[in-house]
Amino acid sequence: QNCAKAESLSVEYLNCAIDTSSLESKTRMTIPAEFTPDYVTQHSSGEEQLNFGIRGIREPQQSFMRAGFNISAREGLYHHAKSRPEGSPAGLDLEDETLYYNTSGEAIEYWRNFKLPKPTKDICQLRSDLTEWGYCLVHEALSSEQVANMKDRVYEQAAGERAAGLAMWHGSEAVPGKLRTETQWVPSLYNKGRQFQQIVESHPDGVQAGPVIEQLTTELLGPDFILNSISGLIAPKHALPQIMHMDAGFMPVQAKDELLVNQLFVLNSMGPANGGTLVIPGSHKLVVANAPLKQPLPPAINLEAPAGTCVLFGGSLVHGTGVNRTDQPRAITIATFIKPWLRQQDLTVLSALPEIVAEGSPKLLQRLGFRAESKGSFEGRLGAGELVVDQRRSLDEGSFLRVGTLSPSSPQELLSADYVSRCSTSVRRYKTDG
Repeated sequence: QNCAKAESLSVEYLNCAIDTSSLESKTRMTIPAEFTPDYVTQHSSGEEQLNFGIRGIREPQQSFMRAGFNISAREGLYHHAKSRPEGSPAGLDLEDETLYYNTSGEAIEYWRNFKLPKPTKDICQLRSDLTEWGYCLVHEALSSEQVANMKDRVYEQAAGERAAGLAMWHGSEAVPGKLRTETQWVPSLYNKGRQFQQIVESHPDGVQAGPVIEQLTTELLGPDFILNSISGLIAPKHALPQIMHMDAGFMPVQAKDELLVNQLFVLNSMGPANGGTLVIPGSHKLVVANAPLKQPLPPAINLEAPAGTCVLFGGSLVHGTGVNRTDQPRAITIATFIKPWLRQQDLTVLSALPEIVAEGSPKLLQRLGFRAESKGSFEGRLGAGELVVDQRRSLDEGSFLRVGTLSPSSPQELLSADYVSRCSTSVRRYKTDG
């Protein structure tokens, strides 16, 4: 059978062949009182619930937003878009050194005697920086040609999506008086240029430091990590700063090891002037998901790195987009990878272009989430490392035939139909003559 091009049964036939009327109860059952919604609600209040101390406490984000708690964050690690001194850009005060996004005063003094990460190609130093500070800077991760190609593609794609009315504005609040933020995100970049696919593959043709970045990501997440999302971000002049956050804080679990790793590629050299990404060095050791802070966090800094650098950091590092004070926009490409059992931010199995499904390398398809193990299968068919490309192709062709209600007495045409599940290893492996 051609699993890649399943022949679907007519809708009319399916409608008449499947009779579910016999499944309906002829009489209404009497439900025990203990199973009624009112009883369950009455006995499920407050501390009676399992994991009550973890769920819904909104930490550590609440601790980030506490005014005057964290160092050099008088209003909290959260931007309050309100009136500011006359002469300041709307919603900003670029002179008050007690605000977290202004890093030229108290923050510099605090960190002056610390040896913070610098761009390097030494994998041993990169490991040390990740361990000690929660991030590292891979020097010349992109060659000059790779930087130019990637930057041109991000800016061109962003302009095209604006022209098409598809631009995504995201990441920070809108300037007072405007309806949306000025920061543009360009999502699903794996569909928008071969070089972005090479980021996903850690391929040196697109990222010359791919082998080093892949090794460090593997050490943090394990060998079967998959893509969570890959996006471009363009921060123009005086767009408001992002709330400081940890990406692992959005995952309702507590874990000792990293669940998520970011690969941030610097396309315009960054620093305090153009709002280089804000990070709190060492915060990965001080912050625990779903738990309040036990001590104030140190002040944030703007990362300083030349174009072509890859900033590698885990989901437990507190970070956010800074304020660009220059007339030129600042762009990055950020690829986020996760452990394979986590749900992706971008459902790549559905979003990937058909030509990627047809022509993508096994490594690319695996990292996009197409390899079914105990997770990620179609119709719950547990895979054995197979790529679910035939199933996705049948969706594109409109021939995805799902398994519905069956019994041994179902019509033979229904029992022998070319269901997409026949493409799965579980059916091929355990098929019997009976």
